[in-house]
Amino acid sequence: MLTQKNGLEILKTIRDLEIFYEDNLRNGKLMATPKIRRNTYFTLSLMLLGIVPMVISIFKDSNLWMYVGLTVVSIAFIFTFFIIRSSRKHLLKTLPEYDSLLNKSLLKFEEDILLAYRVDSFETELIKKNIDTEKTKLIIDFLSNKSETIKATRWFPISVSTIIFFPIWSEFVGVQIANIITLIILSFIITLFVLAFSQTLKSLLWSEALRYDQLTRILKLVLNSETYIRSQN
Repeated sequence: MLTQKNGLEILKTIRDLEIFYEDNLRNGKLMATPKIRRNTYFTLSLMLLGIVPMVISIFKDSNLWMYVGLTVVSIAFIFTFFIIRSSRKHLLKTLPEYDSLLNKSLLKFEEDILLAYRVDSFETELIKKNIDTEKTKLIIDFLSNKSETIKATRWFPISVSTIIFFPIWSEFVGVQIANIITLIILSFIITLFVLAFSQTLKSLLWSEALRYDQLTRILKLVLNSETYIRSQN
């Protein structure tokens, strides 16, 4: 049975779980070393640097600037593969008992290993703190509702801006670039950049909501764990 101070108790519990996640289970903690972080920042900077010559080529109508940009971006992608490989090696070295969940494809993120480890860690934490199933369900509902509110509120201005800006940009590019090959290459690069920028923007604007989503997903799996259920008896 929950106490009368439900709000205080639940919000304090949520804060404690968030701190536990940030201190022990976030991606940067599990998958990165200081060297991997430095290489990641360098690669991102290199990729952004490669985009600059491509933008210049739009105004100067010069294939040379386009080729320079493509070369730099290609090098950045090669570095990315090495970073992913280093990150996976670090993860498996840290969590060798989860190697059976390793993805065979180098391009796939190790979400299964991370999720399994986080569920096991949260299961232990909930049992240690004597957080029962009723309170866990209330926490899940609270986090889900708060996440949806944050996403709807913070993304609406971006959606409106995109609707206004995209047709203007398309018209500008179509007028400035006559070479069809250059236009195709540039469209492909811009598409990749927009996807990457969108994910980055979401991670910034939705950082709190995405953290709540992650906690909700973990707690739902823990809620169905036989070990957790047995601990309530």
